[in-house]
Amino acid sequence: MSLQKTLFKSKFSIIYESILKGEEQENAVWDELFLIKVNVSALEELFNQLSSNELIQLKSSINKLFRKCVDGLKEEHNIKSLNILMTLSCLVRCVWRRDLGEGFRAVDVLVGFDEAEQIMSTLIEQLHKILISSQLQEKVKYYALLFLKILTSVSDNVSQNTMVEYLMLHSLWYSLCKVIVTPSVRASLGSHSLSLLALLLNYRKNEVMYSGQS
Repeated sequence: MSLQKTLFKSKFSIIYESILKGEEQENAVWDELFLIKVNVSALEELFNQLSSNELIQLKSSINKLFRKCVDGLKEEHNIKSLNILMTLSCLVRCVWRRDLGEGFRAVDVLVGFDEAEQIMSTLIEQLHKILISSQLQEKVKYYALLFLKILTSVSDNVSQNTMVEYLMLHSLWYSLCKVIVTPSVRASLGSHSLSLLALLLNYRKNEVMYSGQS
């Protein structure tokens, strides 16, 4: 049975197994990976097979994958951008659903805490460019908004969400408003932008109100 599974294992799964083992990948492999349609179920299964301790031990491999995804978004390539956004969404969900303690531990496993601010800054800049781009397809913009919604909802309390702290360092106001006022995407994407704006406006709202009363 295991032999049959190996024979029919997709190239997508084989590459990701290699990445999670910490094996070095050539640049051509990364380029090829981001052109392959993302098998979300297969990627989630790989992560679900890991214990929380094993996930933490794979931090360097996951960090590298996250960085490669962020770098890949700079190309503004429709297929690559779509696959990368789906991959990032899956990564965040898979890591954050684990009981790793404080939010900073999940950030460390995903991005690497020492480099998190720089990498997240670059990521948000790329998401901004995607949302205002006239070259990228509407589907790519949709997955960019979906990824942002995942980032803002990993914690039940948005004010205690470590990822939102990084989002607040760089304003997404212009790009989200741009989606809302652009006729070609307003009907399909406008509601997603509005819900994101509402979530971000609620960030530490009580603290702001309290400081304003003092």
